[in-house]
Amino acid sequence: MKVLTTGVITEDMATGMFIQSKGWESGFVNENLASGLAPETFGDLVKQRDRWARGNIQVAKKWNPWRIKGLTLTQRILYVDGIHYWFSGIYKMIFLLAPLLFLIFGQYSLQTNLNQILIFWLPSFLSSQLAFNLVAEKKQTVTLSNIYEVATAPFMAFAVFNELFLKSKKGFAVTRKGVNSAASYYNFSTAWPILLLLGLSVVALIRGIAFVTGYWESPFPIEGIYINIFWLSYNVIGLIFAAYLSNERPRLRQSERFDSTEDVQLLLPGNQSINGHIVDWNEDGARIKVKEEDMISIQKNSNLEGKLMIRDVEFEFISKWQIENIAHLTMGVIFKNLSSEAYELVIAQTYAQSSENFKENQYKNRVWHIILLWWINTLKKRKTFQNNK
Repeated sequence: MKVLTTGVITEDMATGMFIQSKGWESGFVNENLASGLAPETFGDLVKQRDRWARGNIQVAKKWNPWRIKGLTLTQRILYVDGIHYWFSGIYKMIFLLAPLLFLIFGQYSLQTNLNQILIFWLPSFLSSQLAFNLVAEKKQTVTLSNIYEVATAPFMAFAVFNELFLKSKKGFAVTRKGVNSAASYYNFSTAWPILLLLGLSVVALIRGIAFVTGYWESPFPIEGIYINIFWLSYNVIGLIFAAYLSNERPRLRQSERFDSTEDVQLLLPGNQSINGHIVDWNEDGARIKVKEEDMISIQKNSNLEGKLMIRDVEFEFISKWQIENIAHLTMGVIFKNLSSEAYELVIAQTYAQSSENFKENQYKNRVWHIILLWWINTLKKRKTFQNNK
């Protein structure tokens, strides 16, 4: 029987489901076969997740995995689990709203006491943390996952509810790629649900502390207040980080950069020849580190023009910025008038690298490490700005 997986947004998921139902086997190829661009702003990420969420609900409504003949029990469970994942936005919204509804409006989300929480919730919480760390293999952390879930929860919850109950007719929206911006800006259209939740959570937290300290007379059991203060504290931390995601930084590069260790020779006016190596590059330009003994020759020379020699291939360049460090000088250059030979070399060493040369990224995504890098980069940008004044 021929089935056309049309009328849904995530037709690839539906196609895979029907292919497997016909007895075809699927396998995972552990090679880097293709590359693509991820959303470049938080607003675009939200649009993409909104599309995927609605698409999965559409598939479930049109082709229920439990009713498709030919799927094994395991396949049915996995497809249902994949669809069920998109309801996590609703669950997270309940998690964010429950403690503030209790402390502000007196609405109980559960009837329990501290001993029951410690007996039932604490073992579950700790085991989930350990299981997550085991599966993530240091590529992700529980804290970062919580920030992502908090930031996307209002939008995912609305998308699923709208598609499930209101029969949304919202069309397909392609995620923008190659977005460039010369200035930072704060996207309030994606931030306002988070800021609203953050404001209400802070009010509820202050109210809870006032109950505990006796500043206000409490109408609630003291154990319940302690539980919800802890709950709110956890939520507030996630909401603060989630609110920061709407702060979009400048994007000046025209295309993605690729790390490199290529040696390079700089041919400068006055028959100067300087050796260095490429840090990262693409078809538009490169970041180059120059060896310490050659620093004096080129430092503080803005808009420097010259040529690069990479594997005996010539590149014309203009240096747009230079940063002097203790042991080296880093230059940002853009290429001009690329020959076909030079263009082919760049593409071969960036986008077209063999999957055999692919190196697994070493993730450093601990929250404290991210905050430290953000602070260091802020100081560097401030220093660069002051030097260019």
